[in-house]
Amino acid sequence: MKLAGKQMGSMRAVKESLKKGGGGDTTWIKNIPADGIVVRFLTEPEQWFGYYEYFDTENKTFVPMAEGEVLPDGARPSFRYLTNALDVEQDRVIPLKLPKTAANSLIIKYDKYETLMDRNYELDRHGEGLDTTYDVTPTAPSQMTVGKYDLLDLESVLVDARKHAMGESDIDDKGDPFPESDIDTDDDDDIDIEDTDEKVYTEDDLKAMSVRDLRIIALELNLDPRGKTKDALIDEIIESAEA
Repeated sequence: MKLAGKQMGSMRAVKESLKKGGGGDTTWIKNIPADGIVVRFLTEPEQWFGYYEYFDTENKTFVPMAEGEVLPDGARPSFRYLTNALDVEQDRVIPLKLPKTAANSLIIKYDKYETLMDRNYELDRHGEGLDTTYDVTPTAPSQMTVGKYDLLDLESVLVDARKHAMGESDIDDKGDPFPESDIDTDDDDDIDIEDTDEKVYTEDDLKAMSVRDLRIIALELNLDPRGKTKDALIDEIIESAEA
Protein backbone atom coordinates (compact mmCIF):
# COMPACT_ATOMS: atom_id res chain seq x y z
CA MET A 1 0.00 0.00 0.00
CA LYS A 2 1.40 3.34 -1.06
CA LEU A 3 0.35 6.45 0.82
CA ALA A 4 -0.95 9.55 -0.91
CA GLY A 5 2.00 11.55 0.35
CA LYS A 6 5.77 11.88 0.49
CA GLN A 7 8.63 13.60 2.27
CA MET A 8 8.73 17.18 1.06
CA GLY A 9 12.40 17.04 0.03
CA SER A 10 13.01 20.75 -0.39
CA MET A 11 11.82 24.13 0.86
CA ARG A 12 10.48 24.83 -2.61
CA ALA A 13 8.26 21.76 -2.35
CA VAL A 14 6.99 22.86 1.07
CA LYS A 15 6.12 26.34 -0.15
CA GLU A 16 4.47 25.01 -3.31
CA SER A 17 2.36 22.60 -1.22
CA LEU A 18 1.17 25.50 0.94
CA LYS A 19 -0.23 27.09 -2.19
CA LYS A 20 -2.03 23.90 -3.31
CA GLY A 21 -5.05 22.10 -2.16
CA GLY A 22 -2.24 20.46 -0.95
CA GLY A 23 0.75 -2.02 19.82
CA GLY A 24 1.82 -0.44 22.96
CA ASP A 25 4.95 0.63 21.07
CA THR A 26 2.89 2.30 18.37
CA THR A 27 3.41 6.04 18.14
CA TRP A 28 0.12 7.86 17.70
CA ILE A 29 -0.11 10.99 15.63
CA LYS A 30 -0.32 14.14 17.75
CA ASN A 31 -2.46 17.12 16.85
CA ILE A 32 -1.90 20.60 18.26
CA PRO A 33 -3.99 20.35 21.44
CA ALA A 34 -6.47 22.96 22.65
CA ASP A 35 -4.33 23.65 25.72
CA GLY A 36 -1.19 24.15 23.61
CA ILE A 37 2.16 22.42 23.39
CA VAL A 38 5.82 23.49 23.43
CA VAL A 39 8.00 21.68 20.91
CA ARG A 40 11.48 21.69 19.47
CA PHE A 41 11.48 20.73 15.80
CA LEU A 42 14.04 18.02 15.10
CA THR A 43 14.20 18.52 11.35
CA GLU A 44 13.81 21.36 8.87
CA PRO A 45 10.56 21.63 6.83
CA GLU A 46 11.97 19.83 3.81
CA GLN A 47 11.89 16.65 5.91
CA TRP A 48 8.22 17.05 6.78
CA PHE A 49 5.96 14.37 5.34
CA GLY A 50 3.10 15.87 3.34
CA TYR A 51 0.05 13.68 2.92
CA TYR A 52 -3.71 13.61 2.38
CA GLU A 53 -6.34 12.37 4.81
CA TYR A 54 -10.12 12.27 5.05
CA PHE A 55 -12.59 12.04 7.92
CA ASP A 56 -14.44 8.74 8.36
CA THR A 57 -17.82 9.88 9.71
CA GLU A 58 -18.88 6.36 10.67
CA ASN A 59 -15.87 5.65 12.89
CA LYS A 60 -15.21 9.31 13.78
CA THR A 61 -11.53 9.19 12.83
CA PHE A 62 -9.16 10.59 10.23
CA VAL A 63 -7.76 8.17 7.66
CA PRO A 64 -4.42 8.81 5.90
CA MET A 65 -5.17 8.22 2.24
CA ALA A 66 -3.65 5.61 -0.05
CA GLU A 67 -2.53 6.64 -3.50
CA GLY A 68 -5.44 6.44 -5.95
CA GLU A 69 -7.96 5.75 -3.20
CA VAL A 70 -11.64 6.39 -3.98
CA LEU A 71 -13.15 8.28 -1.07
CA PRO A 72 -16.45 7.37 0.61
CA ASP A 73 -19.47 9.42 -0.44
CA GLY A 74 -19.42 12.85 1.19
CA ALA A 75 -15.74 12.69 2.20
CA ARG A 76 -13.13 15.02 0.83
CA PRO A 77 -9.35 15.10 1.23
CA SER A 78 -7.38 17.52 3.38
CA PHE A 79 -3.65 18.10 3.01
CA ARG A 80 -1.54 17.82 6.16
CA TYR A 81 2.07 17.72 7.26
CA LEU A 82 3.65 15.29 9.71
CA THR A 83 6.92 16.22 11.38
CA ASN A 84 9.33 14.92 14.01
CA ALA A 85 9.09 17.19 17.05
CA LEU A 86 10.22 16.96 20.63
CA ASP A 87 7.46 17.45 23.20
CA VAL A 88 9.58 19.55 25.54
CA GLU A 89 7.49 18.94 28.64
CA GLN A 90 7.38 15.15 28.15
CA ASP A 91 10.91 14.94 26.68
CA ARG A 92 9.77 12.55 23.97
CA VAL A 93 9.69 12.58 20.20
CA ILE A 94 6.21 12.82 18.68
CA PRO A 95 4.84 12.74 15.13
CA LEU A 96 3.19 16.17 15.12
CA LYS A 97 0.42 16.87 12.61
CA LEU A 98 0.29 20.39 11.22
CA PRO A 99 -2.64 22.00 9.38
CA LYS A 100 -1.74 24.36 6.58
CA THR A 101 -2.37 27.51 8.60
CA ALA A 102 0.09 26.51 11.32
CA ALA A 103 2.57 25.23 8.74
CA ASN A 104 2.43 28.52 6.87
CA SER A 105 3.19 30.46 10.06
CA LEU A 106 6.17 28.19 10.72
CA ILE A 107 7.51 28.69 7.21
CA ILE A 108 7.43 32.45 7.80
CA LYS A 109 9.56 31.87 10.91
CA TYR A 110 11.87 29.58 8.93
CA ASP A 111 12.40 32.27 6.32
CA LYS A 112 13.16 34.79 9.06
CA TYR A 113 15.57 32.66 11.13
CA GLU A 114 16.78 30.36 8.32
CA THR A 115 16.04 27.36 10.56
CA LEU A 116 13.34 25.93 12.82
CA MET A 117 15.73 23.95 14.98
CA ASP A 118 17.47 26.65 17.01
CA ARG A 119 14.63 27.38 19.46
CA ASN A 120 11.42 26.07 21.01
CA TYR A 121 8.00 26.92 19.63
CA GLU A 122 4.78 27.28 21.58
CA LEU A 123 1.86 26.10 19.46
CA ASP A 124 -1.66 27.01 20.53
CA ARG A 125 -5.12 26.34 19.13
CA HIS A 126 -8.02 28.71 19.81
CA GLY A 127 -11.72 28.64 18.99
CA GLU A 128 -13.92 26.13 17.26
CA GLY A 129 -15.27 25.50 13.78
CA LEU A 130 -14.53 28.24 11.27
CA ASP A 131 -13.29 30.45 14.11
CA THR A 132 -10.32 28.20 14.88
CA THR A 133 -6.93 29.92 14.80
CA TYR A 134 -3.39 28.81 15.57
CA ASP A 135 -0.66 30.76 17.32
CA VAL A 136 2.98 29.96 16.58
CA THR A 137 5.21 31.67 19.14
CA PRO A 138 9.00 31.23 18.97
CA THR A 139 11.12 31.51 22.10
CA ALA A 140 14.65 32.91 22.22
CA PRO A 141 17.34 30.74 20.58
CA SER A 142 18.73 28.07 22.91
CA GLN A 143 21.24 25.23 22.73
CA MET A 144 19.93 21.68 22.64
CA THR A 145 21.58 18.42 21.65
CA VAL A 146 18.90 17.21 19.28
CA GLY A 147 21.14 14.45 17.90
CA LYS A 148 20.48 12.30 20.97
CA TYR A 149 16.85 11.82 19.92
CA ASP A 150 15.95 9.14 17.38
CA LEU A 151 13.71 10.32 14.59
CA LEU A 152 10.47 8.49 13.87
CA ASP A 153 9.77 6.91 10.50
CA LEU A 154 6.87 9.18 9.59
CA GLU A 155 5.66 7.07 6.69
CA SER A 156 5.44 4.03 8.99
CA VAL A 157 3.53 6.10 11.54
CA LEU A 158 1.00 7.05 8.87
CA VAL A 159 0.70 3.45 7.63
CA ASP A 160 0.01 2.28 11.20
CA ALA A 161 -2.56 5.06 11.68
CA ARG A 162 -4.31 4.07 8.45
CA LYS A 163 -4.42 0.39 9.40
CA HIS A 164 -5.85 1.26 12.79
CA ALA A 165 -8.48 3.57 11.27
CA MET A 166 -9.45 0.92 8.70
CA GLY A 167 -9.68 -1.80 11.34
CA GLU A 168 -6.79 -3.69 9.73
CA SER A 169 -4.29 -3.31 12.56
CA ASP A 170 -3.13 -6.38 14.46
CA ILE A 171 -1.75 -4.13 17.21
CA ASP A 172 -3.22 -4.46 20.69
CA ASP A 173 -5.59 -1.52 21.09
CA LYS A 174 -3.83 0.34 23.89
CA GLY A 175 -4.51 3.75 22.52
CA ASP A 176 -6.14 5.78 19.81
CA PRO A 177 -4.06 7.39 17.03
CA PHE A 178 -6.61 10.20 16.97
CA PRO A 179 -7.91 10.81 20.53
CA GLU A 180 -11.28 12.56 20.39
CA SER A 181 -10.04 15.47 22.50
CA ASP A 182 -7.13 15.97 20.11
CA ILE A 183 -8.84 15.77 16.72
CA ASP A 184 -8.32 19.00 14.81
CA THR A 185 -11.67 19.03 13.03
CA ASP A 186 -11.81 22.78 12.85
CA ASP A 187 -8.89 24.30 10.97
CA ASP A 188 -8.39 25.71 7.51
CA ASP A 189 -9.38 22.78 5.30
CA ASP A 190 -10.88 20.03 7.44
CA ILE A 191 -14.42 18.85 6.82
CA ASP A 192 -17.24 19.61 9.22
CA ILE A 193 -17.93 16.33 11.02
CA GLU A 194 -21.47 17.44 11.84
CA ASP A 195 -22.37 18.04 8.22
CA THR A 196 -20.53 16.20 5.47
CA ASP A 197 -22.81 17.45 2.68
CA GLU A 198 -21.11 19.80 0.23
CA LYS A 199 -22.01 23.32 1.21
CA VAL A 200 -23.51 25.61 -1.42
CA TYR A 201 -23.15 29.37 -1.02
CA THR A 202 -24.92 32.08 -2.95
CA GLU A 203 -23.18 35.30 -3.91
CA ASP A 204 -25.14 37.06 -1.16
CA ASP A 205 -23.92 34.46 1.35
CA LEU A 206 -20.33 35.15 0.34
CA LYS A 207 -20.75 38.92 0.57
CA ALA A 208 -22.10 38.56 4.11
CA MET A 209 -19.02 36.60 5.25
CA SER A 210 -15.87 37.94 6.82
CA VAL A 211 -12.64 38.01 4.84
CA ARG A 212 -11.28 35.28 7.11
CA ASP A 213 -14.18 32.92 6.31
CA LEU A 214 -13.75 33.64 2.61
CA ARG A 215 -10.07 32.75 2.88
CA ILE A 216 -11.00 29.42 4.47
CA ILE A 217 -13.37 28.63 1.59
CA ALA A 218 -10.67 29.65 -0.89
CA LEU A 219 -8.23 27.21 0.74
CA GLU A 220 -10.82 24.43 0.50
CA LEU A 221 -11.02 25.16 -3.24
CA ASN A 222 -7.21 25.10 -3.56
CA LEU A 223 -7.09 28.83 -4.25
CA ASP A 224 -4.39 31.11 -2.88
CA PRO A 225 -6.18 33.77 -0.76
CA ARG A 226 -3.12 35.72 0.33
CA GLY A 227 -3.14 39.46 -0.32
CA LYS A 228 -6.56 39.47 -1.97
CA THR A 229 -9.41 41.86 -1.19
CA LYS A 230 -12.85 40.62 -0.19
CA ASP A 231 -14.29 41.32 -3.65
CA ALA A 232 -11.38 39.52 -5.32
CA LEU A 233 -11.88 36.49 -3.08
CA ILE A 234 -15.60 36.35 -3.86
CA ASP A 235 -14.91 36.57 -7.61
CA GLU A 236 -12.33 33.77 -7.47
CA ILE A 237 -14.59 31.51 -5.38
CA ILE A 238 -17.49 31.99 -7.81
CA GLU A 239 -15.25 31.38 -10.83
CA SER A 240 -13.87 28.21 -9.24
CA ALA A 241 -17.37 26.89 -8.47
CA GLU A 242 -18.48 27.51 -12.04
CA ALA A 243 -15.40 25.88 -13.57
